[in-house]
Amino acid sequence: KFDSMNRKSKIEEDDDDLERAPWENGVLTVDVTSVPAEVVYKNCLSDDLTLRLAYIKGLASAATRASKRELSRLLEVLDLLLEDEALGVRLETLQQLQQLAKLAGSTVAPDEVEEKVVDALEQQLKPSLDPGGAGGGGMRQGSTGTGALPMVRDALLAALDEICDELATGPRSGMLSRLQRMASAALDKPTGLGGGGGGGKASCDAALMALSLAAVAVRHMDPDRGGLAMAAVGRRLCGHADLRVREAVAGALPHLYRGYASHPGALEQMFEAYETLCNDKVWSVRQACARVVSELSELCSRADQSHPPPSPQQQQQHHHHQYQNQQKADEFQVRLLRDLLLDTLLLTKSQWVVTAAKQQAGAAIRTLRPGTPTTELLAPLLAAYCTAAAAVGPGAADVRRSCAESFGDVVLQAGPGCWSQLQPVLARLLTTNDKITICSLVASAERVVRLLATATATSDGGDDDAAGNIGGGDGRKTVLYEAARQVVSGPLLDVLRNQLHLAAPAASAAIAGLLDVSPPELQLELLQLLPSLCKPPAGEPGRCGDWRQRLSLASQLHAVMRAVGGAGTAKPEATSLIARCAVVMCEDPVWAVRQAAATQVGLMLADTVPSPAPSASGQCLGPPAGGEWAPGSPVVGTHGRNRVGSGDEEHNGTAPHQLHSSDQHSSPASWRSTDLATEAAEVGAAESGLAESLESDGGSVVRQGLNKDYVQDYDRGCDIGMERGQLGSLADDGSRGDAAGDKRKMGPEKESYSAEGAAGGLASAEEGCASSSAVCLTESLGWKASRVVL
Repeated sequence: KFDSMNRKSKIEEDDDDLERAPWENGVLTVDVTSVPAEVVYKNCLSDDLTLRLAYIKGLASAATRASKRELSRLLEVLDLLLEDEALGVRLETLQQLQQLAKLAGSTVAPDEVEEKVVDALEQQLKPSLDPGGAGGGGMRQGSTGTGALPMVRDALLAALDEICDELATGPRSGMLSRLQRMASAALDKPTGLGGGGGGGKASCDAALMALSLAAVAVRHMDPDRGGLAMAAVGRRLCGHADLRVREAVAGALPHLYRGYASHPGALEQMFEAYETLCNDKVWSVRQACARVVSELSELCSRADQSHPPPSPQQQQQHHHHQYQNQQKADEFQVRLLRDLLLDTLLLTKSQWVVTAAKQQAGAAIRTLRPGTPTTELLAPLLAAYCTAAAAVGPGAADVRRSCAESFGDVVLQAGPGCWSQLQPVLARLLTTNDKITICSLVASAERVVRLLATATATSDGGDDDAAGNIGGGDGRKTVLYEAARQVVSGPLLDVLRNQLHLAAPAASAAIAGLLDVSPPELQLELLQLLPSLCKPPAGEPGRCGDWRQRLSLASQLHAVMRAVGGAGTAKPEATSLIARCAVVMCEDPVWAVRQAAATQVGLMLADTVPSPAPSASGQCLGPPAGGEWAPGSPVVGTHGRNRVGSGDEEHNGTAPHQLHSSDQHSSPASWRSTDLATEAAEVGAAESGLAESLESDGGSVVRQGLNKDYVQDYDRGCDIGMERGQLGSLADDGSRGDAAGDKRKMGPEKESYSAEGAAGGLASAEEGCASSSAVCLTESLGWKASRVVL
């Protein structure tokens, strides 16, 4: 028995000396970036599927390290892997084809690699265009050809797109030209793709593959060098017997001609196919046509966007052709919107086609261009849009969503003269209980207000830049406020009050913009939404809920404060509401929300600091003329611009909280006034209102925590704080309060600052000391953008 155990142990030891697959706990781990090319070649042909898959991932990387002979062997194995019985192997090999095209320049024979990649890809694509060779000819069913699985066909098309991006112009053009000839040859066969009879699955799959191939290839082809011929594949498939092919052609037309709209003959070719499909007897084909109306109209609008030739002699001829092309494009656009959309698709008997056409009404209005014949279609399209907004029945929810998404674009095109027609549309859409519809309208409300105000100001004799300076003068403010009353007050405000759970995502993102365009009475109404928007979900403490909308709101607190007039001029009620919101968000369970809120608190406090003024001695209470704090100055110490010292002060500088009175007078020619107590009093008086509002809610507001072990940088706020004369943080004797005494250890490597002691907070209202208040301001502004640890 003892001898048998020894023999068993000897066998196990011998087994350990054998070369085994490098996996660990059942998962194969191979460093494909360092494996020799010969090993990769040998294991790619292994009978072990797991081993094969692992080493295929290093094939392209091994090609860059291979010699000429090894590279040839690696390229030979591609054909075998692309016909492998395992689907995962074939898909991974297609990924390696893309990598080989990208890394071809790093190999010893780049031309040979590119040629092999192109040849292998063509051999995979060719059977997919032959309806008669569905998986035949010795190829397994499901690997290539029309019998290939959908994921294989998708991977082939993705590989084609990526490889075209990586190949040089010569190899890419040659490959695409050959593919275009393959598709044309398949269409020309009597029983091929373009035949009107049959309509079997093989023919349908081959036609769909040819259409997809054309849609990918046209992105990389010049229109004069086979591009238009490749795009014509879609036109030739309009008469295919299978309705799925015709539906696909209708949806692919914008993609086929997107890059060729300005090329002569492209729009004619496109409309020939589109008109045929719009009159198809099958409703689903007409529905597919209705869904692309706005995209085709946009192509017509961009038909004049072509680059002029460099030669001056050719430019005049180019402009002449461009003008002619644009005239044709206008004619096609009128035919598209009037004859096909308004007179054909919207009047068809199929409810599904009508629903799809109604969804395009607003987007079609957006494509109209002033000064062209298309503007004559504004009135009928606007009537169709208003009718669509009142849609009922199946698909009405999708129609209303589309109308809400395009409402701002419709207002832009229609102008204030049509507001009486569009205002009922807004009210009607707001009565829905659909979250997407309401959020779209809330998100576009500010834009609509500015558009109405700008158009009104321009029509009344205002200048063209009213959009950017609409709030500059009292007259413009009056126009802006009047537009806000028409848009925001009424149904929109009622929805924000009563259905905030639906509009919360959009309201959180748009609140600052709405406040910026609203009159004071509407501002107070909108600010009443803040308590509901800033709170995390009720229930279990610490639940995060949809924290992204709270993060959006927290990032706008400073903009909200400025929109209502700033901390110095805002009404006390407005300041109090914003301050309470800041308090709540600084205690949010999500760290990102707390950080954003603390940063915004620093920015709000920056607005309360008065601009530096000359002292009695004529010295400016601000930085030198160069805008920098001189190294060694009392404020900067010997850190220079690095005003945040490390914990051990390894740079031998004086940290802001370690200044001494002797340092204040170290330079007799110092630009800084020594009357710090006076400046501190001014700073304290300027920000006392905001500080009291913030402190009244919690006794202690979460301050911006500063972890000195991690802080590496500072941002604009640091310069703002110092340049605006925030020197009141120093007492009369030059010392500074202990702002780091409240540091709490949370672990061996992490620190956090409590709400009472964190840098960047607000002074307690009971302190009443101007210097203490200025200390809070300086800390908040000097380190407002540092990492916050709460």
